Amino acid sequence: MMEHALDWREPQRDVRLARERIEALREAGEPIYCVWSGRLLRQAAFEVDHCIPWAAWPCDDLWNLVPANPQVNGNKGAKLPDAATLQDAEDRLKSWWERAWQCAQHPTLAERFRREATATLPGLRDAQSDDLDNIFSALNLRRIRLKQDQQIPEWCYRPPPKPAASGGGRRPD
Repeated sequence: MMEHALDWREPQRDVRLARERIEALREAGEPIYCVWSGRLLRQAAFEVDHCIPWAAWPCDDLWNLVPANPQVNGNKGAKLPDAATLQDAEDRLKSWWERAWQCAQHPTLAERFRREATATLPGLRDAQSDDLDNIFSALNLRRIRLKQDQQIPEWCYRPPPKPAASGGGRRPD
């Protein structure tokens, strides 16, 4: 009996709630953007990404689940966003957190978002957890600690090159 209680249980990914929020916001007429690229996500083409990758830190907290373009998410993989990428995504992340969790019709979602951030992000106190700037700063601190402690490779988002304008001639290779 005691041995059964000590069995290791692998954490299970659960992005269902974030996916449901994306769909609910879309049904309400709100556009959904990839937090990394800023591109509008099409109806059928989106994924829920773990900002801090699941492979590095299995955490399905609401603050860690973000809408992403499938191709961008595939390129990110199990890497941490680097400092510049995270900084570039700051406004999009905070907008997502506000729309999806803080302004949700169900107040329990806002409370869950706040409590999860306080419980898992370093240096964040309960009194600070309503301020998205504080949550973002704590997320960045978590990113730095994981990079230093676990040597997780970083990912830098680079937008794809824009197609060359067609001038009737041959495109350069």
